[in-house]
Amino acid sequence: LHSQIVGEFQALQDRDAAIGLIYSQDDVGLVHLAEHFGEGGRGLSRYSNVRMTILPDADHNLTPVAAREAYLRAVQDMAVLKN
Repeated sequence: LHSQIVGEFQALQDRDAAIGLIYSQDDVGLVHLAEHFGEGGRGLSRYSNVRMTILPDADHNLTPVAAREAYLRAVQDMAVLKN
C-alpha cells in the first residue's frame, strides 16, 4: 500500500497536477499521513505540487464558523495553486 500511495503522489507530480490536502487539527487522517510521509507529513516536501493545510479548532463537520472560513480560504488557495 505504501509503495502504491507514494507512486501515485509521484505520478501526480510527474503530470504537474496540483494537490491540496486539508486536515483538521485532530484529524485521524494525520495518523495515516504520518504512516506514509512521516510526522506532520514532512516527506511531502519532496513533492513540489503538494500543499497541506491544517485547520485549527476544527471538528469533522467544520462546525465552528472560524473553521469553515479557514476551510474556504484553503480551498480558494488551492484553486490558484497552478501558475
